Amino acid sequence: MPFVWDEGDLEHIAVHGVEAGEAEEALLDKRALIFDVPESGGEQRFARLGPTADGALLFVVFTLRLRAGVQYCRVVTARPASPKEKRKLQRR
Repeated sequence: MPFVWDEGDLEHIAVHGVEAGEAEEALLDKRALIFDVPESGGEQRFARLGPTADGALLFVVFTLRLRAGVQYCRVVTARPASPKEKRKLQRR
């Protein structure tokens, strides 16, 4: 599934020390946990807690959209996982 980024999204995750490629790695990792997130502005959102290739653990909020009949992923935010979130993944 393709990812679509805009400058605002990239700037937002950069504040948290995360790059686009890292957020994508965390979302695509098969070990990632997925959570429902409360709807925002009529849009269903999800969160994944997953590792990057370099071993960082990220919490990534995203939504799925359609453009010209093609589904794509838009990352809303991404940040390093909290200690509590890390324990959730370790217990799995």
